[in-house]
Parts: sequence; structure tokens; C-alpha cells
Amino acid sequence: MKITRLMLVFLLTGCLGDRIPWDIAEVEQSDGQVCVYSSETDENAVFERMKIQKTGESNEFIVNFTEKIYARNSCLPLMGYAFIANNEYNVSFSVIDTQNGSREVFAATFIAK
Repeated sequence: MKITRLMLVFLLTGCLGDRIPWDIAEVEQSDGQVCVYSSETDENAVFERMKIQKTGESNEFIVNFTEKIYARNSCLPLMGYAFIANNEYNVSFSVIDTQNGSREVFAATFIAK
């Protein structure tokens, strides 16, 4: 009976990832360069973490930013990641407000040109 209750709790709560309120990131591409950004970040927001994953692969390119890089009107620093044309990618990143500590998470899926 205890196992049944435990399984029921897991089924009703869903995955942790389902609870993260993702916002849509914007992507611009030009001359082989990729710019992932959000026009919705506050002026005090700095990049905190980034994850890039090629669709269908399990490897992830993850960066935890240690420098204070402001996100407002800025492309996500891709840290030398090389996108391959005609492949689909999932990019997500978080920003944290330096004034109040609030966090926002953004994500985008796109095909590299």
C-alpha cells in the first residue's frame, strides 16, 4: 500500500523540469554567427548559466558564468561553441537579478544556418 501511494504521488507531481517557468529566448543568425538573447531581461540581470544541446544527442555543453556579464540587450556568450549548419539545437540559459536575486530561465530551439 505504501508503494502504491508513493507511485501515485510521483505520477501526480510530474517531473521537476515541468515546474520550471521557461520563457522563450530569441535567436538571430547572420553570416554563420548565432545570437541567442532575451529582450525581456531587466537591466540588473546577469547571465548565470547556459546549456547547449544538439537535438538527438545526450551530450550537453554547460557553462556556469563566473564573470558578471549583463544580459540586457546582449547576446548570450557562447564561449566558443561551434554550431554546425543544418542541425537543430536547444539552448537554455538563466539570468539572475543582481539587486534582488530573482532568477529567470529562457530557452530556444532552432536550426543553425
